[in-house]
Amino acid sequence: MSKNNRLLVDVKNKTEKEYFFELFIYKNTLLSKNAINNVKLILNKYLKNKFQLKITDVDKLPEAAIKEDILIMPILIKRNPKPEIRIIGDFTNPKKVLKYLLIN
Repeated sequence: MSKNNRLLVDVKNKTEKEYFFELFIYKNTLLSKNAINNVKLILNKYLKNKFQLKITDVDKLPEAAIKEDILIMPILIKRNPKPEIRIIGDFTNPKKVLKYLLIN
């Protein structure tokens, strides 16, 4: 993780439809690792070079969870394009993740 305990995965070659996600995890647990890997796999496969992903460990930045009213992790927030959508889980089912995030 970076100095401020947030990892920003910035995919180059931005296109006209940019997606921005934030994944909140708690510590370096197996559940957190699986969530990170699954989200990255889904986004890379279906959105290719059209997204940014920020990963926030609330163990290191508890104020981020407080600010966002987050009690359960892992949670993925689609911030852009609107509407903002939050989903909780390990993100093992790509079709459901895409459906809940309103990504065609």
